[in-house]
Amino acid sequence: MIYLGQPYTHPNPKVMAFRAMVGATAAKICAERGEPVFAPIPYSIAIDPLGELPHTFEFWEALDLPIIGICSELRVLPLPGWSTSAGLKAEAAFAVERGIPVVHAMALLDTAMERLGFPSWREWGTMA
Repeated sequence: MIYLGQPYTHPNPKVMAFRAMVGATAAKICAERGEPVFAPIPYSIAIDPLGELPHTFEFWEALDLPIIGICSELRVLPLPGWSTSAGLKAEAAFAVERGIPVVHAMALLDTAMERLGFPSWREWGTMA
C-alpha cells in the first residue's frame, strides 16, 4: 500500500483547501491505476468535515504512523511547503527508519494539477 504524504496545515484556509483538493485528486489517480493508497489528508477531511479536530501532526500521528508502518512506500506530493512540513518530516523519518522508500512524486503531482485545470509545476516557471 502507498501512503500519500503531503503538506496540509497553513494559516490561509484557501491554501489548505487547495492542498486537500490536490491530495484527493492524486489519491484518486493512484486508485484508478490500481495502486492501493492511503491519503491521510482526504481521509481526515472525510471523517471531520466541519474541521473540529486539530490540524496538527501531534494529533494525527497515532493514526498515521502505524499506517506508514504497513505501507510499501511513502509517496510525497511536493507541493509548496513540503520541505518545511513538520508532519511530513516526521512521516518521512519514520518511513526511513523502517526501510520504507520515500519517493517524491512530481509526475503524480503534475497529473493531479492538470486534471484540476491548473498548470503543471513544470509550466509555472514559464508563467512569471
